[in-house]
Parts: sequence; structure tokens; C-alpha cells
Amino acid sequence: MNERLRNSPVGVPFYLQVTGGEPGESTSAMNVMQMGHYVNPELALNTDYFRSLDRMMQCVEKNAHVSDPAQQERVCASEFRNLRLAAFNNKLLYSEVNKRFFIRELQFKNNYGAW
Repeated sequence: MNERLRNSPVGVPFYLQVTGGEPGESTSAMNVMQMGHYVNPELALNTDYFRSLDRMMQCVEKNAHVSDPAQQERVCASEFRNLRLAAFNNKLLYSEVNKRFFIRELQFKNNYGAW
């Protein structure tokens, strides 16, 4: 259902519901820092907040070997700052998640669409 309706505003509930993990899959060391285990991984392609969240999780996974607490705070500081700024700039609103649908509908209405 998600594959068929994901590119239309009607399919938003399905698009937001899908996660990359299997139903009932437990959290392990292999998938704990993968955004697709918790939310739809394609959200990182469409929204600023989830893009920042994905980059933060990738940074943490890449620097998991760092053991010094002071260095741990510095390693992903810019990614953490971008994540907080995206949240504070209202990048979690429904309109931000659906921005691609709104833009497509406006293009179609103004005869700018490809179809």
C-alpha cells in the first residue's frame, strides 16, 4: 500500500507509518543507531529535521569508538546543533513533512507540472 500511495497526499499516513525494520524486531547493537528502525528512512530525503537526525545518528555510529567524555561531546557537536535548530525552526510541523505534496499540487495548479 505504501508503494502505491506514497506519492500522493492521501498516502501520508502510510508513508509516516512505515519503518525499515521488521514488525516485532527487537532493538540490538546492529540496528540501534539506524533511523529506519524507528521511522520511515525516506523521511531523511524530504524533511530537514529527519535529515539532521539521520546525520546525527550516522555520526554517533561512526564515532562509537571514542571513549573520552569531553571528546564525545565535540565529535558530533555540529550535527547535534543542526538537529536542535531544525526542531526549534518548526521543521517538525505537518506542513514540513508534506512539503513535497504541497509543492507538487501548487505546480500542477499553476500549470508548471510535468503532466
